[in-house]
Amino acid sequence: MRKAIIFSVLTILVIVALFVFGIPALTGVTGYIFDLKGTGITSLKDTTPPGPPFINIPPEGTNKQNIKIEVTSEPEAAIIYLLNEAEGETTTKDDGTFSISLTLKKGLNTISARAKDKAGNESARSKTFSIYFSSEAPNLDISNPEEGNSFYGEKQRTLSIEGKTCSTCSVTINDRIATVKEDGSFVLSYQLGDGTNVLNFKSTDKASNQTEKNVNVTFSP
Repeated sequence: MRKAIIFSVLTILVIVALFVFGIPALTGVTGYIFDLKGTGITSLKDTTPPGPPFINIPPEGTNKQNIKIEVTSEPEAAIIYLLNEAEGETTTKDDGTFSISLTLKKGLNTISARAKDKAGNESARSKTFSIYFSSEAPNLDISNPEEGNSFYGEKQRTLSIEGKTCSTCSVTINDRIATVKEDGSFVLSYQLGDGTNVLNFKSTDKASNQTEKNVNVTFSP
């Protein structure tokens, strides 16, 4: 039925072409009609690639080796995901979403993806994300003060706290932020109170691993 309708429409076009463009146009259109009649209508091939998949921004660092990543693309598209350039493949759901569980290696990991539609067209690669994985607590060495130190007089009330940790760690001392240098060393000036002072040190790396230490010192005016 559909072919008959299309054939009728094309016949009308032949008549219009005859009046508007003359015999040459008639010859070309007539040949096209006979071709359709003899071979059937050929659908146009889809050559348009899908857009790159969208990866929901993962954390910059984690202390969990297995993580889940959410990705969005065309519905029912094949997704080629790359973890540290090793490829895996899955298919999106009807709404174009899917999630994958990835096992990270220790240190820096890279994640990206490509999409491939049903016609075999493949997208460009998505943005590449980096995730740092570590499950080890950072080192934290305190060189000054030492446990049990005593300080006397107003000249010693201001204490220069010194130590060393990882270069990418953040350090707090009694919830005050210390500046960590490129070599991991840190210094903080701290005003002691009268009597016993408990100095609480916390060093946290970018994967959220934490080392905590306490140092007790005393001060007498």
